[in-house]
This record gives sequence, structure tokens and C-alpha cells, in this order.
Amino acid sequence: MLLFYAPTHRGFGVLRFSEAYNPLANQHTAFVDPWFTSHLQAKFRAFNAAKVKSRVRWSEDMQRFIKGSKTEWFKDIDTIYALMRWNDCHWVGLSINLGIWSVEILDPNTDLYDDAKVKRCIEPVVNLL
Repeated sequence: MLLFYAPTHRGFGVLRFSEAYNPLANQHTAFVDPWFTSHLQAKFRAFNAAKVKSRVRWSEDMQRFIKGSKTEWFKDIDTIYALMRWNDCHWVGLSINLGIWSVEILDPNTDLYDDAKVKRCIEPVVNLL
């Protein structure tokens, strides 16, 4: 099994599986780069401002990200694990189940935000997916 742990400048690391071996592939599961949630957060304001939400299109980068080179979300992938940064100071993990349209927030510091603030922070993911 080939695992890579890449520490970041912020003091935590990212666990990556090599392309040759991914034990989660048979489980229809994927880990995604934090770029994904950052992109959703950046697009959320424009999405909210749009009068006709169905006219809001994914960027080319997002389309390539979702379709991937070997797997496609909703077709090959059921669950996505992602990191999300809230208010530029707090990281949480997300377990996004595409089959039942649910998002589970994995937060070791649940006392940091009340329910209303959590709802505002998670809105980009819940509304744009």
C-alpha cells in the first residue's frame, strides 16, 4: 500500500493515496483537494445574487474537477471527503454523501460556532451541490 502524508505550512497534513493504489476506490469514495470547497465559497455570492439559479454554470475548472480523469461524481463516486476552512481560521472535515444529498460536518471543536454560524458556513456546499 502506498500512502503519502504531506505536511502543510499550517501544521497539519494531507493523507494521499497513490494513483496505483486507492483502497477506497471499491467503496465509491473520494478525497478531494481543499480547492473544491474554497471554489464553492468563492462562487456562493454570485449564486445567491442570481435570480434564476439554474442559469448559474460551473466553471471549466470545476467541471474538470467533478468529471475527473478516471472517475465521475454521481456515477462512480458516492461519498466525497473534503476539508473546508471557515472564516479563514477554522478547518473542518466534510463527508458529502451524493446519493442521499447529505453533508456531515466533522468538527473536533464543536463549541467554536453556534448552530446559526455553522449553517452560514456550510451554505455554499449545501446550496451549490
